[in-house]
Amino acid sequence: MDCRSIASGNVIERYLAGTLSEVERNEFELHYFGCVECFEALETVRAVQRELTATAPRRRRPGRWWGAAAAAAAAGVLLAILAIPRGDQRQTTKATPPAAVPLIQLAEIRPPEYQSTTYRGAAGAPQAEFARAMKRYQDGDYAGAWSALSAIHSASPHYAEARHFGGVSLLLLGRTGEAIECLDAVVALGAKTPFEEEARYYRALALWVAGQREAGRAELSRVVEMQGDYEERARGLLER
Repeated sequence: MDCRSIASGNVIERYLAGTLSEVERNEFELHYFGCVECFEALETVRAVQRELTATAPRRRRPGRWWGAAAAAAAAGVLLAILAIPRGDQRQTTKATPPAAVPLIQLAEIRPPEYQSTTYRGAAGAPQAEFARAMKRYQDGDYAGAWSALSAIHSASPHYAEARHFGGVSLLLLGRTGEAIECLDAVVALGAKTPFEEEARYYRALALWVAGQREAGRAELSRVVEMQGDYEERARGLLER
């Protein structure tokens, strides 16, 4: 087991979730005890889990929705490490945890609440399918929610709800490029949907996680200017 197979196989997330086989667990422990990079990635994910668990909405199932964000953090740490020429890496015998999570405060990537009585689909849209998709979303099954929501949007492109919550699901799955594309489409609709402010906020987070910090900061400033429900959150991130 090496760093690349650990990153591509989500081994760290599976290790912390207790889903590795005994052989895999032993191989991983043997590796990370002697690998500074994987030790740091493991400690990063542990830190992310603590943050996300502490701030998770009470109505959601614990231990599920933070998995994708934590896995994304671990993958980001390892991929960044693997991109550095081996000669530039500092060889040490004792691993030390990183000073901070190398992404935006991942605790801020909390899924927006969905209320079926508030958001209604357009006339003729597949509302039954949307309701089933959003049940998965509410249960923290973002992969299942995205699969169902993307099918709805393909059949009904005007259905902004599917595009919006699909974009948020992609962000929580760590698929930030696709998330930005989905949320871009919602933002482009402007006041034609009730999701513009929320879409801008989550688009800002996706941009930041993708490394586009100036664009993310500009989007957060736009959210502040809208003076809506997300103003305080956006202002808090900008002040940090």
